[in-house]
Amino acid sequence: MKNSLINGFIGIVIAIVALYFGFRDIDLAAVFDEMQSVDPFYLYATVVVGVLSHYFRALRWKLLLNTQNLQNQGVYPFFSATMVGYAINNVIPRGGEIGKAVYLSKTTGIDQSTILGTVVLERLLDFIVLVIVFGLTAFLYSDSMNQFFPGLGAGAIVVFLVAAGSVLVFTFIPGKTVKKLIRNNFAFISKKVAIRLSGIAMRFVSGIGILKTGSSLVSVTFLSLGIFFCYILMSWIPLFSFGFQSELNLSLGAGAAIMAISAIGMIIPSPGGTGTFHFFCSAVLVNLFMVSKVDAMSYATTVHLLNLLVTGGLGVATFLFDQFVFRKKNV
Repeated sequence: MKNSLINGFIGIVIAIVALYFGFRDIDLAAVFDEMQSVDPFYLYATVVVGVLSHYFRALRWKLLLNTQNLQNQGVYPFFSATMVGYAINNVIPRGGEIGKAVYLSKTTGIDQSTILGTVVLERLLDFIVLVIVFGLTAFLYSDSMNQFFPGLGAGAIVVFLVAAGSVLVFTFIPGKTVKKLIRNNFAFISKKVAIRLSGIAMRFVSGIGILKTGSSLVSVTFLSLGIFFCYILMSWIPLFSFGFQSELNLSLGAGAAIMAISAIGMIIPSPGGTGTFHFFCSAVLVNLFMVSKVDAMSYATTVHLLNLLVTGGLGVATFLFDQFVFRKKNV
């Protein structure tokens, strides 16, 4: 509880600082006027694509837990836990990762340690796909990227190599060997630390077991790509709600660039990416595509609010459904 309060406080401070630098020297009245004039049709379409991405994520999570006896489990418990996790993240940065694992364990009875292993694997898979998308956009917009975001391309390559290497190591080295290596090499720091790290590693090994089966690996790969294609669409489609898109005609590649760089803002531990998303998203539009600061911040604020409403609303709705409807049917 204490750690959650501390994380929440730090997240609020980060959000306030990011909002200050993001909205500094921008006419707020002009931003809100621009937001009120958007075409809602494309925002509705964005919501549909967003829900589809969450469904893909839930389906992938179920596949990652395929070693369990899940024949009688539908996708819904995984979708519900995913949305509850997102809702928690909107309040407590990173709290949703553990929260959704605990929630799924309670609703399905699956061992919590195994679930935590797949949550770690989920993040790693997301990271690898994100870095791939980032690398492609860095290639498409290399001149602007190097000028306004120096070092991000090289950093993405390093992160990709580390992430891919981790997957390979934990996939092909036996779990007992991993456990022994970690305990032996970290025991000099503290036996408690070594035991804790080996426990985390074993959860990861348990979760990554799915990658050893070819058919499931193909499904997980396609779902991972599908999730991020939806994310790209969720960045590109809302552009059509704003007047600057008709003048600039930004392509799907622009949507990929907006998504990839804005993701940095979502990784920083701010509640729901508040402030940090605004800062990075508007920076992409202004520096790479020469959108005005007012238009860029109007877009960033609209997309961010839309995401909070969808994830928060679905999180609360699925939680209430589980409490008052779903459980009664299983009594």
